[in-house]
Amino acid sequence: AKVVKAGGVASLMDVLKKGNKEGKAAAGQAIIELFADPNNHPSIVKAGGIQAFVDLVKSGGPEGVAQGVRALGKLARTDGAHLASMVKLGALTHVATALHTGTPDAKSHALDVVFLAVGHHPAHAQTLLEAGVMAPCVQLLEGGASPATRSQALQVLGKLLGNKCEQQVELVKAEAVEGLVKMMGHSGSNAQDNLEAAGMLSKLVSCPEGKASLLKANSIPVLVNIVRSGSMECKVSAIECLCMLAETAEGQIGLANAGAVEVLVAFLKTSEVSAKHKQMASKALCLVASHPDNLTAVVQGGAIEPLVALVQTGVEGYESGIATSYLEAAVQVLCQISKCKETHEELTEAGAL
Repeated sequence: AKVVKAGGVASLMDVLKKGNKEGKAAAGQAIIELFADPNNHPSIVKAGGIQAFVDLVKSGGPEGVAQGVRALGKLARTDGAHLASMVKLGALTHVATALHTGTPDAKSHALDVVFLAVGHHPAHAQTLLEAGVMAPCVQLLEGGASPATRSQALQVLGKLLGNKCEQQVELVKAEAVEGLVKMMGHSGSNAQDNLEAAGMLSKLVSCPEGKASLLKANSIPVLVNIVRSGSMECKVSAIECLCMLAETAEGQIGLANAGAVEVLVAFLKTSEVSAKHKQMASKALCLVASHPDNLTAVVQGGAIEPLVALVQTGVEGYESGIATSYLEAAVQVLCQISKCKETHEELTEAGAL
């Protein structure tokens, strides 16, 4: 407070703008300490702090960049008008660079500014997309970052994703599918993050590039485990992804090998599952069961009963034209199973005959 009253902020800003490397670092640290009291923020802004810190992020050394993004983050959290001023000064492009190439400390604070910006105005998201923030945010999803940083990076990517196909493809190219799968498989991930990650995956795999990446990312065991032990919302999002993966022969075999049949059967027997979600799980089960190499897994996983139930009741609620194909698939699977004498008793008990 004494520094502010004595006009010291202006002097510190002058050193920050015109001093040598050591002087700028010392002045920057002193101003950072002044940020501890929000009452000092108006004096810092009045003395040209926003422009000074934008310049520091743009052209400072590693320590200076970290100080600059940290200061911008504190100002942005204090007042949305400060964030608007930063954007006008071109700060987002430089913050995106810090997110790419800065020290771990700089990346953490740069992510905070990005997080605040994408939540402030939709136009900021486009600026950040053009600045290339997707790739560094994806990198922060992996195990090396702190849980808080992973969560914040996930939220940023969720806001950047939107519903546009181009954005989905760009995220896939940035290896977001692999990053999301690694995050969901990380022991430190919480249920809310897993839910958001699974929801993003279900969007990404709706495009061909995303489905191919999901297969390559060794995602099936992670998704099957979520259906086995995740929250109901997570289970549903994971099954949406498994349905799309099961549309390929490679996915069908991978699902069977990962124990998906048993997990899907258990899901179908859960009383609190809605009819809509049971239909989705039935679709995945039919697709997996339709591969001839999976018959043993289908029988051992207890799929006869739900397949018979599917044939008995039809596939009500599926989109027109799709219902018949899954019903026929279930019938064909049961026909193949019936060729094995050991399954006759089980088929009879399930009412197949």
